[in-house]
Amino acid sequence: MTIDRPLRWAIIGAGGMGRWHVNALLKRTDIQVVAACDVNPQALDALPEGVARFADWRPLVETVELDGASVILPHHLYPEVVCALLHRGVHVLKEKAFARSLEDAVTMCRAAKETGRQLVVAGQHKFKASFVATQEHLGELGDIFLTRASILYRSRAIVDEGRWGWRGTRRLSGGVAIVDSGWHILELVTLLRGVPDRVIASTGQMRVSAGEYDVDEQGALILEYPDGGIGVVLASFVTTPSEVRVTLHGKRATLDADLQAERVTLVRGAESQGVPLGEVTDPAVRMYDLFLESIATGQPSPGAWSQAVQVQRVIEAAYLSAARGSVPVALAEVPAALTPYPSPRGTRSGTAARGEGPEHL
Repeated sequence: MTIDRPLRWAIIGAGGMGRWHVNALLKRTDIQVVAACDVNPQALDALPEGVARFADWRPLVETVELDGASVILPHHLYPEVVCALLHRGVHVLKEKAFARSLEDAVTMCRAAKETGRQLVVAGQHKFKASFVATQEHLGELGDIFLTRASILYRSRAIVDEGRWGWRGTRRLSGGVAIVDSGWHILELVTLLRGVPDRVIASTGQMRVSAGEYDVDEQGALILEYPDGGIGVVLASFVTTPSEVRVTLHGKRATLDADLQAERVTLVRGAESQGVPLGEVTDPAVRMYDLFLESIATGQPSPGAWSQAVQVQRVIEAAYLSAARGSVPVALAEVPAALTPYPSPRGTRSGTAARGEGPEHL
């Protein structure tokens, strides 16, 4: 596809996190927002005149001519909306997590493969300069034997006030700590280290938050890799202070990436040095830049469905392990009929791993 005009774009879900997408899209000259949808009319107030407004996504998809769409919805709504857009020939960038379950994720993968449209899962951390720098210096570490990663923060609305909404019902959300909060950090770890052989997970038994809910508040995962290395991942939205961090220990050196502070440190023995970052760009700008590049070239961008479904497999295995009393679950138990995940050492500088998509689903 040759892009010689602004792409006609829709936003489905303009409130909440959707406002981040609205603000990013309205600043671009290569995208023209022509339609938006939200069940709350006030969520559409920030849009300029001339943007068609809808309370229901169906008439938007059926009547508006589109090139691309940003979809920001509760997890259980994604498969129907995303598949409808893809089958209308629309490229889709959707918010994380990919899905509430591996089954839902594979449904969307099939639609993307059948239609040949780009489907990308958002998540701002992989577009940060600190993560790009981490990818670029992986080769200096030697064999990575230990990975430590965490995403920790406190959601006051949930923890203190019990305002869960749809997230508090696992049937609708799939969970929170591992699949929603944890998506960010598990995606980064998977992009850096590939898919593990086995996952061991616990979500704990202590209830921390107010209100009624049946989802996980925290998760602790051990990942075992084919090369003999291990990883430890913590995810929680009921903790302070906040942290988003990945530390990779290799036989030659260690990389410590503080993604909250946008700081990366390379440690060799007793010596440590800051890793220079490239251009520090707003993650939303970089995300849409790369997505439009993928539309123009046909090459997948970071978060492409063929990568995202691998993260979903890790999440599926983690929930299975936790449900079984923290016994190890092999990734072979949660297949999605995919080709092997590409080696992170083969990543192109400044991008996430770009592998071939599934041969069949």
